Amino acid sequence: MSKITNATKCAILMPVQPNNVNICDERPIEVILWNHNIPTYRIEFGQAILDSTAVSSSKELLFRSPHSGEMLEISVIYYRAGYDEDEYTPAGIAARLQLERSKAIKCPSLLTHVAGSKKVQQELALPGVLERFLPSEEAARIRETFMAMYPLDESDAGKRGRKLALDATTAGKYVLKPSLEGGEHNVYGSAIPEFLQSLPREEWQTYILMEKIEPSIDVHNSLITFRGLYSGPVVSELGVFGVCLWEEHGNREVKLRENSYAGFSLKTKAIGVDEMSVVKGYACFDSPTLV
Repeated sequence: MSKITNATKCAILMPVQPNNVNICDERPIEVILWNHNIPTYRIEFGQAILDSTAVSSSKELLFRSPHSGEMLEISVIYYRAGYDEDEYTPAGIAARLQLERSKAIKCPSLLTHVAGSKKVQQELALPGVLERFLPSEEAARIRETFMAMYPLDESDAGKRGRKLALDATTAGKYVLKPSLEGGEHNVYGSAIPEFLQSLPREEWQTYILMEKIEPSIDVHNSLITFRGLYSGPVVSELGVFGVCLWEEHGNREVKLRENSYAGFSLKTKAIGVDEMSVVKGYACFDSPTLV
């Protein structure tokens, strides 16, 4: 945008991937927000962001409405794109930088995005790391929920992880994870040794090795997906949503504004299925029976 002018109204910007099936849950969110008189605009991640936005000298993110031509200030950026490596072309990198430079609230910000990566999860599982952020008793309770995780670098822990991953007698108890989202990126059990051997050794450190969770097999249900009808043992995954809003200051001080529960998602799959993606047909959305 060659000209920056003052905006009188605010809106939400939703960067999205082109031709993506996630539109099925993106659109209802967009419609609900418009129904509450909150302007919300979908925009493809990359060049379209550079063409349609600008950052003012006071760091407002300005966006021109494609419908009215009105200049709007973006108050919230809700990322539904920018999670896949191949999205970060030169235009994708420049678009992400432009959005991050602004004072709009990012969901997530770049640092929050990185904090959710598998590598950070593995580092948080190291002895003594949680204690930097939580009282020792609380950290100990949380650590009881962790599975063993290893890097695959040249550290002592990394060498241990490589040994477990390359040995066919131990690899079956583990899952190999890259720092990617969206499902179908993990490598499971006996497939791990051959997969690692197919990669250049310097790429191994981009993965972590996690011990598999062994669920109970005494829960049965029937599932209908595009893969067909299944009846038998199932396993569910409960995801808890939260809202966390904070204010950062120049001296690295952080003031917490909101930290609250915001609902849950329950997904169920057949016991023998590794992946848990609903969109890709491995699992179904479910509802718990509360007792």
